[in-house]
Amino acid sequence: MWNTLLVAASLVAGDPVDLQAADLALPAGDSGLWPDLVSLGGERVALSWIRSDGESTSLSCSILDADGWSEPAAIAAGSDWFVNWADTPILGASRDGTLSATWLQRNGESTYAYGVRHARSSDADSGEAWSSPEWLHTDRSASEHGFVSLAPLPTSGYAAVWLDGRNTLEGGAMALYTRTLAADGALGAERALDERVCDCCQTAAVALDDGRLVVAYRDRSREEVRDIAVVRGVPGRPESWSAPKVVHADRWTTPGCPVNGPALASHGEHVALVWFTMGAFESPAVQFALSTDGGATFGMPRRVDDGDPHGNVDVVWSEALGLCVSWLERVEDGYEWRVRALGSELDAGDSVTLGRVDQPRRTGFLRMAAAGSSIVAAWTDPERGVRVARVRSR
Repeated sequence: MWNTLLVAASLVAGDPVDLQAADLALPAGDSGLWPDLVSLGGERVALSWIRSDGESTSLSCSILDADGWSEPAAIAAGSDWFVNWADTPILGASRDGTLSATWLQRNGESTYAYGVRHARSSDADSGEAWSSPEWLHTDRSASEHGFVSLAPLPTSGYAAVWLDGRNTLEGGAMALYTRTLAADGALGAERALDERVCDCCQTAAVALDDGRLVVAYRDRSREEVRDIAVVRGVPGRPESWSAPKVVHADRWTTPGCPVNGPALASHGEHVALVWFTMGAFESPAVQFALSTDGGATFGMPRRVDDGDPHGNVDVVWSEALGLCVSWLERVEDGYEWRVRALGSELDAGDSVTLGRVDQPRRTGFLRMAAAGSSIVAAWTDPERGVRVARVRSR
C-alpha cells in the first residue's frame, strides 16, 4: 500500500527541496493579531487580521500581488466579539471571485457563549465592499460555536464546517456541523456530521473537483480517546455522507481538549492530512498521511517534525514546491515556527525557521497559502504583531 502511495505522490510533487524564507513588508502594522491567508491564484494571496483595543475589535484584509499590498479594507468591527488565540477569524476565496470571512460574536453572558458571523465581498481584487454580517448557523443558544473551515466548492460558494455546542447546555457533547454558503450569501440546510467531537480543536475541510467534501477533525470517544477522524460527502446530498472514520489509531487519551486540530490540502484525488499527536510515539509528533482516493483511505502516517513539536500545524500544496508542512517546534529557549517541503517519494527536505516565540498561546497558529513559485506564511509575533514571510526553494 505504501509503495503505491509513493508512486501516486510522484504525479503531483517533485524532488524534495530545501527552503529559504524572507520577511515581507505587511499592511497590518504592529498591532495586528491572528492572521489568516488564502490563495487567489497565481502569485496573489489575501491576508486578514484583527485589531483589538480591549473595547472594540476590527477585522481587515489586504491583497498581495506583484505590486505589493493593496490598501487595507475593513471587513467588520464590533464591541461584542469573542477574541481568542485558538479560534480566530477565517478568510475564504471561492472560485467565482467571492471573498468570505467569519469571526466570533458573543450571544450570551457566559464566557463561552458566542456564535459565528460571516460576511462576503464580490471584489477579490481589492477586498472592499463587504456585506452586512449574518449568522452562519441557525442555533442561537448561549453556547460555543466556532473553529470554522471554509472550503471553496468547484464552481461557486463554499462548504462551511464548524464546531457547534447547541447540545452542551443539556449535558450533551460538542458536535461537528456543515452547510453551504452560496456566492449571494444564501445558506443551505445544516447537517450534523459527528455528534461527539473534541471541544476546541480546529477543523479542516477541502472540496474535491467533483464536489465531494473531505472534513478532518479531532474526534472524542466516550473513553476520551481523541484521535483524528475524517468524514466525506457531497453538500446537499444527505445520503452521500460517510460515517466518521479514525485515520490512524494513535490512541491519544486525554481528559481535556489539546487545542490542536488537523490540516488538509488537496490536489485532484490526492488529499494530504497533517496532525499533532501525543499517542502514537513516546514523544509528541507531527504526523503526515496521504490519500490517493479522495480521502476514502489514507496510507500509514509518517513523522515530519524535527523531534520535539508542539503542533499547531498547517499544510499547503504548491505546484512549485510540492507539499509544504508547518508546525511549532520546541527549542531550548522557546518555540520556532518551521516549514518543510516533502518530495516525490515523501522524502523531507531540510526545515526552515520563520520565527521564534516564547510560548504557544501568544502566537496562535501560522497560516500558509500558495503563491505561484512560492508560498506565503503569516503568524502572530507576541512582540511585533502580524509577521509575513515568503518561502521559496533555496
